[in-house]
Amino acid sequence: MNEQYQSRPPANGLATASLVLGIASLLFLCCGASFFFAAPGIVLALLSRGSREMDGPAKAGLVLSVIGLILGLLSAVFLLSNIYLSGEVFQSIQDSSTIYSSPI
Repeated sequence: MNEQYQSRPPANGLATASLVLGIASLLFLCCGASFFFAAPGIVLALLSRGSREMDGPAKAGLVLSVIGLILGLLSAVFLLSNIYLSGEVFQSIQDSSTIYSSPI
């Protein structure tokens, strides 16, 4: 009678950790720390696979981590381009060069 019930495979800790890191990468996107959660999430999702097919939490962790990584990189590029295009960087460099190059 027990043969008709299939037992679930044991939960994979790496897949669960990947899922948690994928969620954290999206939550910490506003702080600029999504890369530090997304990169290990991708690695753990791929490591959890082993020689078998990727299970549900690993797939979800991989997808969320990739989304967090892409959004984190896009936000960093957007932020750096805004800083560069605003001209404040050049103005601060000119101000600091006049302060340090003026005779005492």
